[in-house]
Amino acid sequence: MYLVKRNKFYHIYYRGPGGKLKTFSTKKKTKREAMEVLCGMESVQSIKSSLPNISYPKFVDKFMEYAKINLSPSYVEQFYYAFRELRIEVKDKLLSQISYNDVESMVTRRRAEGKITSTNSFVACLKSAFNKAIDWELLETNPAQKIKLKKVPKNHPIFITEDEFRSLISLETNQLAKSAFITAFYCGARISELLNIRWEDVDLVNNKICIRNSENHITKSKLQRDIPIHPRVKQVLEELPQKNEYVFQGYYNRRRLSGKFKELVKKSDTINQQFHFHSLRHSFASMLVSKGISLYIVKELLGHSELSTTQIYAHLQKESLVEAIKVLD
Repeated sequence: MYLVKRNKFYHIYYRGPGGKLKTFSTKKKTKREAMEVLCGMESVQSIKSSLPNISYPKFVDKFMEYAKINLSPSYVEQFYYAFRELRIEVKDKLLSQISYNDVESMVTRRRAEGKITSTNSFVACLKSAFNKAIDWELLETNPAQKIKLKKVPKNHPIFITEDEFRSLISLETNQLAKSAFITAFYCGARISELLNIRWEDVDLVNNKICIRNSENHITKSKLQRDIPIHPRVKQVLEELPQKNEYVFQGYYNRRRLSGKFKELVKKSDTINQQFHFHSLRHSFASMLVSKGISLYIVKELLGHSELSTTQIYAHLQKESLVEAIKVLD
């Protein structure tokens, strides 16, 4: 904050919500008197009073309306759960009354429950939402900004072999669910991508599936890609009835399909019980890398925007490297 004399009186200039320059008159003609106003609590209160008195629940409603138009459904879902967790701490407080301590209490509670990864995701969502509140001139500062994310130990992704998958899939009695699991295993598609495949995206003549962006779905990398159709996938797709616009979405949503797969894993005595739907994608990539396919090609098939993301499968290249050296014998 600083003083500037305009006409007869000194004015205080300060940065309001979103960094916007604002001013108000001290109604003082001398610099000494103006400085007393600048340093006094009354001036600070005047600045804070410029913030709208919007409650946390009303801000959440406003932000969610914005998110549903501008963000992907999966990202919107993350914001929903992040807001819900913070409300346990803040109840119906005014947005401007939410403090660092409120956010930290939520983070500490969830970390004590061992929920590290999802808590990191929620903190990132809250930081983003509160930054938007600053842009909207609803907040001066971000109460989540100084919350540090906790490092999560990086382990190699869980995957199964093709033989293990065949054994697992034989336990599934629902043909539609079985078809979805087979397609995911041999295409490496994310669950959101799988559920947004339309029949018009399936080319059984040229044997390819187009994973595209649409009004209702944007891929994580925001890039469209084609995935060659494996013979096993072609077989199940040819047997499916084309009753809906979407191949699978008319029958399942994300939660139901993921839950259905978890039920299948519980039926197996040999599969790691930590194996979940996204592990099918890991298995697809792991199969390719272990068979000598370059990480660059795997990156393109998975739709990763950066090769560094695909590097989590690099440890599987060791056997391929050994075989490559044997060629020199």
